[in-house]
Amino acid sequence: MQSVYRIMTYLSTLLRPTLPLAALLAVAACSEPEEQADPAPGPAATESVIPEPHESEAAGADTAATAQVSTIPTAFQGVWGYGANACDDVASELKLEIRPTEIEFYEALGTVTSVEVENPQSIVVALDMSGEGETWELTNRFVLSENGTVLTPLETEDNPQYDPMPRKKCGS
Repeated sequence: MQSVYRIMTYLSTLLRPTLPLAALLAVAACSEPEEQADPAPGPAATESVIPEPHESEAAGADTAATAQVSTIPTAFQGVWGYGANACDDVASELKLEIRPTEIEFYEALGTVTSVEVENPQSIVVALDMSGEGETWELTNRFVLSENGTVLTPLETEDNPQYDPMPRKKCGS
């Protein structure tokens, strides 16, 4: 008799974790079947949306061919000034100094956390910023002119209010 009791105790211990599953399956088996949705339309009824060429150009890049890199490409590096004499003005508030792993703004420094190369003339840079006792994160898109002498910061999803102010490469 004790052996039967032990066997029953052992079996109940094994089955205990499966009882909630068994109850759930029993309820599911008793419920009404859901109505099937209309079958998916065939190829003739399928509508395809093809973006207009200007939409991808406005986004600033061909998103299908992006590459992640750890440093800012050489073509984007250097000192960039805004305005006629910005390169001569050492105190210019709109001057940018772009190095491989950081960007120096007026009274702020951004350390590169990621660089997405959209194409040879367009990158998106994520930065950990610090300046004037504050820290924050910033994402900027930078687009180079064909000849590489003008750099234009553009908006990103994370920075939608960015005012594009083209900067000229100093020393060029």
